[in-house]
Amino acid sequence: MINIDEVLLKSSCLFSLKIKDLVEDNIGYPFYAVIPVRDFCYIFSEVDFEYFSQRLGSVVLDEYNNSGYAITTEILRFSENGVEAIGKY
Repeated sequence: MINIDEVLLKSSCLFSLKIKDLVEDNIGYPFYAVIPVRDFCYIFSEVDFEYFSQRLGSVVLDEYNNSGYAITTEILRFSENGVEAIGKY
């Protein structure tokens, strides 16, 4: 869980320079994320990629289609090389 005061900006925290420090000890780095809307994001480790990438599709599409401020249905990989879209629901 990313615990911040401004929940409407939760998804933007993934692009912070400090995100690596925040997640590295818990889920590892690099990591994956889905950001269907601005106040909802889900991050998961490389180890858990197969499990979560196969199960999050309906939640991502529901948030994207039914919540305000849609962003993307892509699965993003965050690494030292930047952010890369590696798939889409």
